[in-house]
Amino acid sequence: MTDLKKTRTEADYHLTAAFPQNRAADFIPACEVFIEKVDAFLAAHTGSAAASP
Repeated sequence: MTDLKKTRTEADYHLTAAFPQNRAADFIPACEVFIEKVDAFLAAHTGSAAASP
């Protein structure tokens, strides 16, 4: 989670540095994996799956 936040912060706030498209493309699957893990955690601890968008 920390690495994802650092990457997002770099892309969103460090506007003077280039953020390569391949890093952005790699970021999306990493976020999807994180979301799946959060959903699984919530389902295990609440007894139901998290609501899908």
